[in-house]
Amino acid sequence: MHKLLLRPCPLCTGTGGRVLHTQNFAVMVELGMEAQVDIVSCEACGMVFNDISTSQVELDRTYEEHSKYADTTLYSSDDEAKLPPEAPWDVERLESTAAWLDLVVDGSELRLLDAGCSTGTFLGALKGLGWTSLVGLDPSPIATGMASRVHGVYTVTGSF
Repeated sequence: MHKLLLRPCPLCTGTGGRVLHTQNFAVMVELGMEAQVDIVSCEACGMVFNDISTSQVELDRTYEEHSKYADTTLYSSDDEAKLPPEAPWDVERLESTAAWLDLVVDGSELRLLDAGCSTGTFLGALKGLGWTSLVGLDPSPIATGMASRVHGVYTVTGSF
């Protein structure tokens, strides 16, 4: 289904999109997020993103301030090398995705940007498979710090 986008494409500023999926959320009021979000593909460049009326600046602020990884009480202060407390199924999903990508793509010649890298588990899995040109991007400085410390990957705190 075609739609006029609520916000321009963050990559090319296109204004038309195709709805790929409509996602319903249990919304936390303090985040000011919509309860229903269309996942769209930009008709101009093909980028896939959430079509929400929230500005990118507000979205970045929300992710920076409300990231589940920003709660430092979740991490052990006694053991700096301790991995983040990610759910085992999340780690398994990210590691299996990295293994699949490694099978279908020759990572030795590629540069990979993981936008929304959180604590870097996906990048760490790729690094373990021999990928070397990896960069993580996340608005949470706690998350990017953890990704660099735990997985030894280069990260940037910010957004597109």
